[in-house]
Amino acid sequence: MKIIEAFIFDLDGIIVDTTHHHYASWKILAKSFNYDFREEDNEQLKGANRMTSLNILLALSGQSFSEQDKGLLCEKKNNIYLDMISNLTRGDMLPGVYEFILNAKTSGLKIGMASSSKNARATLNRLKIDELFDAMLDANDILRGKPFPDVYLKVSDMLVVKPQQCLVFEDAFSGIKAAKEAGMRVVGMGQPAQVIQADLTIDSFVDLDPTQIMNIILT
Repeated sequence: MKIIEAFIFDLDGIIVDTTHHHYASWKILAKSFNYDFREEDNEQLKGANRMTSLNILLALSGQSFSEQDKGLLCEKKNNIYLDMISNLTRGDMLPGVYEFILNAKTSGLKIGMASSSKNARATLNRLKIDELFDAMLDANDILRGKPFPDVYLKVSDMLVVKPQQCLVFEDAFSGIKAAKEAGMRVVGMGQPAQVIQADLTIDSFVDLDPTQIMNIILT
């Protein structure tokens, strides 16, 4: 019998949209070495971890730094970003997602988070929704980030739920690939080119019912 026992959520672009904060902080960093980081450049960073994002940025700008200096640049970018999101509230969550997660939780589903961000736990804490999650993993917890399936497999282990009984919510191609490699079904929300491999796509969480989603995905 097919059954879904857990929902696993990506963070950026699914629970809260901090894409513009990431873009703005990378742009400020790039300006420090005289590169004009553009929005079209930022698309290449979607779903990538911090060091991978920096390497993409350096390749685009033609810059070269030592590993030590790259570590310092990552730290500088993160400090800029943390300052930008310091005043996040539940009102900054994407429309309908809080109600959707709450409904899923109260219906008996286990709730997990799997993020490429090293600030994911801090962000959930700022939003005051961390108590809704039974398991939370971010880039601090794994060696290989998305598109490798490690983060999703580890979250399913923590939830004590088989991968095929997990439903993932993602907005990035790399995240969808990771979840599919883990043997999970995926609901995509975001740019069509990024979510083309998802089992189901949605426009938003507004008025979305967890049971309805499970019935569709299992059909």
